[in-house]
Amino acid sequence: QAKVSNQVEVVDVLDRKTGSQYIFRTVGSDEKGKLYTSEGSAFISGDGNFGGQPRTDKPVAKTMPRPNEPPDAILEYKVGLDQPALYRLTGDYNPLHIDPAFAKLARFDRTITHGNCMLGIAAQ
Repeated sequence: QAKVSNQVEVVDVLDRKTGSQYIFRTVGSDEKGKLYTSEGSAFISGDGNFGGQPRTDKPVAKTMPRPNEPPDAILEYKVGLDQPALYRLTGDYNPLHIDPAFAKLARFDRTITHGNCMLGIAAQ
């Protein structure tokens, strides 16, 4: 058990042309000191093309390089139309995944499937 305090800092805002990406870093500490540092991002659709520069800070961890060879296998999977409604049962109530009018506000033609839902399908 611990009483943890989180300090969150926006370390960069990147221009992704169709949107902006906010990079944030979280440092968690307790009374004994620093416990962890994590890094994440949020993509804001429709907020890009502002002429931003490449990332200016150093990431917490290096990402793996992209492989030079083709994938070992390719699987095509048709997501059921009821999948977003079913996936909401996990507690993700983002309207982007179920409300067509909200999806249009975010500049999508239709609702999109949850990222964690796709991760679950890919990890099967």
